[in-house]
Amino acid sequence: MVNQEKKNLIFFNAEENIKKYGLKYFRITQLCIDIHISKRTFYKIFCSKEELIKELYLNMLIGSYEDVIFILQAKTSFINKIEDISNIIEKRFYLFNNDSMDDLENSYPSVFLEVSSFRNERIKPLLILLIKKAQKHKIINDFEPELLIDLFFVSITSIFTEKLRNMENGNNQYQFRDIFNLILNGLLSKRGKSSLNYKLTKLR
Repeated sequence: MVNQEKKNLIFFNAEENIKKYGLKYFRITQLCIDIHISKRTFYKIFCSKEELIKELYLNMLIGSYEDVIFILQAKTSFINKIEDISNIIEKRFYLFNNDSMDDLENSYPSVFLEVSSFRNERIKPLLILLIKKAQKHKIINDFEPELLIDLFFVSITSIFTEKLRNMENGNNQYQFRDIFNLILNGLLSKRGKSSLNYKLTKLR
């Protein structure tokens, strides 16, 4: 197996482990056991655990950024765009979860600064653009876009993290969707709520 293949395998399993256990409990020893490589092999590919975390988080952010651009350029409704973006958040929740970001800041401050900078300078402006367009079409309530984004992520972090403590594996997707739609419904205008409710009715 060439180094790039090993690197991709490490990335994949590291992401799965962080999603499952959180960054605080992510261990290189367990990762090596899971993918059947020695720690010596691991440290030939990454000079440190911090280097792995940095590359993994930035790669995932770049992927999310490209996905959001594709969604914004697609000829779909605002509600569909929000739903597609919510799928990205659900899939890579640790990139947008405030609790996860606190763990990253405490464990790897320099990595946190780069990740935070990328989110604020690249991804956040795209979300602000989407909100402004939605407000122009009276889909979402007329509040400051940046405030809405911060409020949304604080709300979804606190509610979803609490629910996760009491959930069995396998129910995460439905729980996330319910919580996401609940918070979204609070941000939408009357017109936006009608569009969301119509879409949810079609899905039942």
